Amino acid sequence: MHSDFNIEFEEFHGASNDFIFISDSYLKFFSNQNLLKKFAEKICDRNQGIGADGVVFYQYPLNQNIPFVNILIINSDGSFAGTCGNALRCLGLKLIQDQKWDGLNSFPIFRLLPSFFSSKLETILSEEEFILQKNSFAVLTKANIQNLNDANVSVAMGREIEIFQTPIQDNSLVNFGNFENITPIFVSLSNPHWVFISSEFFKFNKKMYEEFGHYAQNELRQKALNNKIPLANIGMLSFQEKNASQWDLVVYERGAGLTACCGSGGVAARIALEHSQYIATQLNDVFFKMPGGIISISKLNILENYGEQRILSGPAKKVFSGNIPHYLFQ
Repeated sequence: MHSDFNIEFEEFHGASNDFIFISDSYLKFFSNQNLLKKFAEKICDRNQGIGADGVVFYQYPLNQNIPFVNILIINSDGSFAGTCGNALRCLGLKLIQDQKWDGLNSFPIFRLLPSFFSSKLETILSEEEFILQKNSFAVLTKANIQNLNDANVSVAMGREIEIFQTPIQDNSLVNFGNFENITPIFVSLSNPHWVFISSEFFKFNKKMYEEFGHYAQNELRQKALNNKIPLANIGMLSFQEKNASQWDLVVYERGAGLTACCGSGGVAARIALEHSQYIATQLNDVFFKMPGGIISISKLNILENYGEQRILSGPAKKVFSGNIPHYLFQ
């Protein structure tokens, strides 16, 4: 690699959840996944890099008449992400800017598998095997364009793969407040979520959310009584009255920690509320207020050619573009 070589990038955010977008043409400069992961971790660092919640490598098809895009999402800790609703909405805005999508017709999203994986599939971690998926894992459905750098984008996130209640050992949460009657709900989408619903969260500040999320991802999941809980995003949902149309939600993401907004976390939260019979399954849209903004999640809809889908809608904005200097990725 030439010492004066730079990588071009663009940064977008969806409800303050921000991502660095880079063309797949730069993947050829990484010989293995460890180098790629370290690169993502370095440039996402908000003190010594550019600063972001994740990196998205994208690949446009050679045939411009076939509408689809391939992407690889990498979390700020270097781990691969199964999906990310905010990144997908940002992708929708970028596709509009690049004149690849009209914002009106369905646009499928597939996974991008870097070439260095093809002969070393055994190096893929078991919890990251989703990157081998061949079918589309999400579909952009529509966009309301405010201006060239600002839009409200909707994306079909699929439907739940698995959902079940997860009783935990008594007094497991005694240090965080009155959680004695809580039964968390596990929701598997393209990524795993563990959702906690309680009015106790109204008493939380940022530090308490961070401590609860970290504890749930580590010690608490070992205290589940009937099920083995994988490393998951932790949804902390403040209980409202039944059938409320808006709920307060904070998510502690695997790979990123406490986040301003989590699109798939919103989808999982709606599913958990339905499963707990706190909202009706036929409620059209449920809104989730997160620290970075508000998103909405639809009831299950039939999307032509794609079956049952839950639609995530929310803002996406272009922040800036630039070049990553060579010394950040050598």
